[in-house]
Amino acid sequence: MSVPTNSDRAGDQFLGFDFHQLVLDARSSRLGVTFAQIAWFHLLIFGFCEGLSLRGDRSAAHFLPLWALDVAFAVVVVRPRIALMVTLDSRRATWVWFRVGITFAILCLTSASMNAITGFEIDWFKISWSMLGTFGFATLAWIFHLAFLIPAVQMSITALLIAAHPTHAYAIFGASWFLTLNGLGFLLEKTHLIHRVGWHSLRRDRVIFKRRSQEV
Repeated sequence: MSVPTNSDRAGDQFLGFDFHQLVLDARSSRLGVTFAQIAWFHLLIFGFCEGLSLRGDRSAAHFLPLWALDVAFAVVVVRPRIALMVTLDSRRATWVWFRVGITFAILCLTSASMNAITGFEIDWFKISWSMLGTFGFATLAWIFHLAFLIPAVQMSITALLIAAHPTHAYAIFGASWFLTLNGLGFLLEKTHLIHRVGWHSLRRDRVIFKRRSQEV
């Protein structure tokens, strides 16, 4: 039986990345923790945006620094994790992932700027952000693994929710990304979580056994 080449593996059709090795390296570098950090910070930033929006504040001087801070935080916390990747191939793959994210951020800023130029009668840029998220995750699905189509669909649903409830667009967008990033983080960190739960469970059983032995 012939051994399949790297290009024959599921999810590696285009760039030849070994997705299984990428996941292993991401777990070893604790990238899942970074996703959780970004998720919480993103939720905080968009909570502020929601508050400003409900107050009727549309000043770019308030929103742009918050959006820039959100992107800057992601860049700062992700870069060290990429450097911890074990294999060069995984580092290359993660940089591709990261660049897709940067492209997403640039397009989001562009759509918000165009909305400001054409007028804010309708805040259509908030819907476009979610659709750009769908495109970004679909791109990752075709490059890495079809499982990324799940958050792609979630972002499409997010766009529909924002269209139906525009008053709470920032809250919906922030919560959707919070769930997505924490979900990815959990999947990467579940091995560590299982070990921790198993260790605490074993420790608890030892304590109970010791107490029962003393009572006898």
